[in-house]
Amino acid sequence: MHPAIAELPSAAGTFGLHIDHDRLPLFDRYLRAILAWQGRINLLGTRDPTQIVVLHFVDSLAALAVCDFPVGSALVDVGSGAGLPGIPLKIIRPDLKVTLVESSRRRAGFLEHLRSVLGLMDVDVLWARAEELAASPKRRETFDRSVERAAARFTPAAEMCLPLIKVGGASVFLKGPGVEEELVRAGDLIAALGGRIVRSEVRSLPLMGRRRAAIVIQKVRSTPAKFPRRPPNIGTKP
Repeated sequence: MHPAIAELPSAAGTFGLHIDHDRLPLFDRYLRAILAWQGRINLLGTRDPTQIVVLHFVDSLAALAVCDFPVGSALVDVGSGAGLPGIPLKIIRPDLKVTLVESSRRRAGFLEHLRSVLGLMDVDVLWARAEELAASPKRRETFDRSVERAAARFTPAAEMCLPLIKVGGASVFLKGPGVEEELVRAGDLIAALGGRIVRSEVRSLPLMGRRRAAIVIQKVRSTPAKFPRRPPNIGTKP
């Protein structure tokens, strides 16, 4: 097992999260898959194993520290990229039914490879744009939870995610601390999407000391059919 994986349980513990040791070999395979593919496609901005574990795996798991994920929840990861945060969440919560949405064909190919390598059940990989997926009657308002991390600015991300969530569900956004400025201007848009901010906090990641923000939006009413809009209007004031 890669030495960097040994940091994972204690690092996650700073967020009050417990990782069973039988989950660590899956994280090890995940890390090695990223390192193997990083030379072929740009998955992450680092090849340092400890940074991948702390800045990406642990940061992804922070979603569980700020939002409740009921057993068997249908979860959509919008703009999944290297599988973050959807894959780390699935590893420690095997009961989740996870859909990974990625617009890049090459990254979607990596996600399909990852699903096979990790032997994960109830994981779908969709090569699609989130705003187009959210307009599909087959997918719209069918998920219990959505997660999004660094795929877009907060307001476009909110407009892509909230139409996918059932009324009563929630969207979790993992961002840099600068998102707080966007939140000040986002109230009208979130309300128009049928959402309500129920939690917003900034934490420091262990070992690295980097500050990360987590925002939870509850879906309180159905999203109007006109959302999500297309660029350049997506994420702008309605």
